[in-house]
Amino acid sequence: MDLLSRLRLEDNLLVISVLDPVTTESRAVLSREIELLLAEHRPAGLVIALGPQAGTTAAVSTVLRVWRHCAVEGVPVAVATPVPAVRHLIQANQPSLPIHTHTNGALRAARALIHR
Repeated sequence: MDLLSRLRLEDNLLVISVLDPVTTESRAVLSREIELLLAEHRPAGLVIALGPQAGTTAAVSTVLRVWRHCAVEGVPVAVATPVPAVRHLIQANQPSLPIHTHTNGALRAARALIHR
């Protein structure tokens, strides 16, 4: 099952776009796919961009799980999603995780975290 819609490296940041809905059945698979990509590419930072359809509670769970993994690995993470409820849930569960409406804002935030 391939849940990732797009993947790119930009300035040594891994940018992962998820456009399809994340379900409770698919969140573990998606988390593992992202962890494998992190191990393969060894980026300086990660940006997760959730499209409007991907904004589910299972997607929030996935983002938080990946954030915890990245915190252990020392990889800064930022998130972008246009869905206010998803931004709120992520912020409520992990206030230190940068969350933006647009990918460009998340890219800037990830770059800033790298240069701290």
